[in-house]
Amino acid sequence: MLVIGLIGWVMNIMDVPSWSVLRHLSVDLDGARSVTLREYAWDTTLLERKATGDEIERLTRIAGKWPRPFYAKGSLCFEPHHDIVIVRVDGSEIAISICFLCGNILYRAGDKSYPHPIPAYFEQPLRAFFASVGMKPKSLEEYDAYGPEFLKKDTGENREVKK
Repeated sequence: MLVIGLIGWVMNIMDVPSWSVLRHLSVDLDGARSVTLREYAWDTTLLERKATGDEIERLTRIAGKWPRPFYAKGSLCFEPHHDIVIVRVDGSEIAISICFLCGNILYRAGDKSYPHPIPAYFEQPLRAFFASVGMKPKSLEEYDAYGPEFLKKDTGENREVKK
């Protein structure tokens, strides 16, 4: 009975959405034709490059960690600034968009997309990974500096004056 319960528990946790994203990422990285890493803000690409074999291996290890319970931060913005684009062995492409500002991740494959919270045990290693490849996550203010001019101009017209 214990074995059946354990098998059911494992099957259940493998379907939990956030864990499922990590499992898909790990599988998609295995034998990928190419992996492209990208950091961007608004319509500006800050850095984009192909991942090396060592970097793909590191990402696979990070994504392949054993799933465990976690508390989600709760979505505040979902303004992703980092992408992992994978061309699979079969030539199909998937993209993972990451928002370190609110702690969410979006897995896109074809017409399917799965936004989910980033498990806490995955977020810090992923942050460190991007920092190690020259794409250290920035603050909202730093990313907004790349935004359209109307965001940068503060005329004061819309400010409420307190007396």
